[in-house]
Amino acid sequence: MKFNTYLDNKKTLKLIHDTSIREVILEHKTLSRMGRLDTDSSFSN
Repeated sequence: MKFNTYLDNKKTLKLIHDTSIREVILEHKTLSRMGRLDTDSSFSN
């Protein structure tokens, strides 16, 4: 079964790491209706 969701921040990405989800697609907020990731938060460590 495949799931589709979106991320608000890197904290959520870390939570997903410990699940069975193996692929995450990050979309910039200007390209996605529900996305909230801007350039700085997408690429910062």
